[in-house]
Amino acid sequence: MRCLGSNQHLKNKFGSGYRLVLNIKEEFAGHVQSFVAQLFPGSTLLEAGKKNHTTYPLSKCGTY
Repeated sequence: MRCLGSNQHLKNKFGSGYRLVLNIKEEFAGHVQSFVAQLFPGSTLLEAGKKNHTTYPLSKCGTY
């Protein structure tokens, strides 16, 4: 298998957006989730729990 194009070219062509990855203390999880929802409407928690590691998918064409 061989990729033709730079990393940025391939991301622009085939990528669907971005991921916000945070490492937070468990006691701040609720505050962080509401803060992210306020900054990025429509974002939802994708993954949580792995050593205080949380991931939010963000739309590529959102207005942030």
